Amino acid sequence: MIFHALPPKDVAADARFEILMQEMDGKHEIRRRKRTLPAEWAPQSAIQLTWPHSGTDWAPMLPEVTECYLKMAFEMASRQPLLIVTPEPENLQQLLEQRLPANVLENICIVKAETDDTWARDHGFITVEDTDGWHLLDFRFNGWGGKFEAQHDNAINAELYRQGVLQGHYDNCLDFELEGGSIESDGAGTILTTAECLLNPNRRQAESHQVYLNGRGAKEEGEVNRRQAESKSSLLELCRGAKEEGEAMEEGEANRRHAGDAVPQVDKAAVERILQERLGAQRILWLHHGYLAGDDTDSHIDTLARLCPDNTILYVRCDDSNDEHYPELKAMEAELTALRTAEGKPFRLIPLPMAKPCVENGERLPATYANFLVMNTAVLVPTYAQENDALALRRVAEAFPGRDVVGIDCRPLIVQHGSLHCCTMQYPRGVYRIPHAE
Repeated sequence: MIFHALPPKDVAADARFEILMQEMDGKHEIRRRKRTLPAEWAPQSAIQLTWPHSGTDWAPMLPEVTECYLKMAFEMASRQPLLIVTPEPENLQQLLEQRLPANVLENICIVKAETDDTWARDHGFITVEDTDGWHLLDFRFNGWGGKFEAQHDNAINAELYRQGVLQGHYDNCLDFELEGGSIESDGAGTILTTAECLLNPNRRQAESHQVYLNGRGAKEEGEVNRRQAESKSSLLELCRGAKEEGEAMEEGEANRRHAGDAVPQVDKAAVERILQERLGAQRILWLHHGYLAGDDTDSHIDTLARLCPDNTILYVRCDDSNDEHYPELKAMEAELTALRTAEGKPFRLIPLPMAKPCVENGERLPATYANFLVMNTAVLVPTYAQENDALALRRVAEAFPGRDVVGIDCRPLIVQHGSLHCCTMQYPRGVYRIPHAE
């Protein structure tokens, strides 16, 4: 199908949006006194997608997943700038010109970079605001604890920064493995996460490296080490350039932080210190229960429970006592009920339905309605062509009044064990450099 051009602009809606942005900017300025990880619903400058291609695990179903990505691209670029990373920019440009209307194409910037896979949420920059502006945190991504090849994906951030697509201070955080899908922020100092992921031994560098070798054979170790050395060399070159900083980063510091592991052993206190120092976390709320069958991420929080405005949490609830998830999700619900806001009050909890089982080749896939993406004026919600879709959309709308709530069929995405939010990364207002603004 060809996506149709958008209707004429609603000038009143544009005015309301600008007022909203000004109000949010005002609140944003108050927080600039110390480091903060913005909430996803804070003003954004762009969304990132990393596009599927024949060199990824999507190869057997590339046409099907490409249609899903085209739908996501249309809904995103219809509303705000979209940054797309691909090793095949010419082919993608041709496809987008064939399938998307001109006024949507104007909002898309394609950047060439080698990629292993497509999960931008976990290999993308995590952006924080500090007293001196935006900081782009480049954490180590190693295929969720060494489960999958990730050398190219781990270098995307450095390439985006080198090309000048994003502006801010580049922070080398490659001494710590942290995926964007593993943390939720309310923008006021509270981080929600899961112990199963952040305290997993496979997120330690030595352990994840061993997992990788065990999965692919120790004979590849020399190749892995060679790629790591090349990655380190490229990073140091980036640090010497660091044009946004105005001066080169200290090579010794870059080398030290890249080569080591900030938390070499499982250590909750040490992990919390990292979150406090680098993300500005003041409170860290841990969940110890909850999982989805077929999930590769070790229970990323963005598949289970999401922080929302006004001390609200949308979470997955299972009401079927015969479902394998029932005990764990009931225990997670009890944990959420016991959590308190910074003011000492209970959170407002809104349950999302459990998606009915989606099965491929006898394997249950991690279908979840919690994996939605918040944008400036809309929330994109994964759907799975089942009766619970409508209820999930209504529940998300309760948490985000004033935003369009748009469903996107994500059945192709869950075949590779992810969903909509996993494919994306948002950048706060002022970080994305609009190409024609140079």
